[in-house]
Amino acid sequence: MRSASTVTAIVAVLLLGGCAQQPSSEPTTPSSGPTSPLPASTASASTGVCAAAADLQRSIDALQAVDLGQGVGAARSALTQVQTDTTRLVTAVGAEGSAAVARIEADAAALRTTLGSAATVAPTTTAASVRAQIDRLVTDVTSLIEGVAAGCRP
Repeated sequence: MRSASTVTAIVAVLLLGGCAQQPSSEPTTPSSGPTSPLPASTASASTGVCAAAADLQRSIDALQAVDLGQGVGAARSALTQVQTDTTRLVTAVGAEGSAAVARIEADAAALRTTLGSAATVAPTTTAASVRAQIDRLVTDVTSLIEGVAAGCRP
């Protein structure tokens, strides 16, 4: 488990260039001071973070777009993908054990429980509850993505 200061340091590195933009083929004016490129290992890790963040964004968008009127099967499948992609991003960043991750895990567990009991609850009650839980999960996942991948290109 990483400490809050370690997670903060990792996020700071990412925000300050961990997901650097691809070099342009156009000439640029030299800066006033010396510069050094990111080490290959840092650039590689940053690319992994950006790719993981993009995958998580796609999976959270898919979960949000699920038509609950068609049943909860699609929501279960989309939630599984969100959890897989969240794990991949958290591992790439090294944010295991952070408060943001704990919120996402709690949101996902609550949603999974509600989806599991969907057969025993009235459809309108289930749909409203599932939609509220999806919205909460979307908010927390979006905050995580914005926090760790702010420097990534869209």
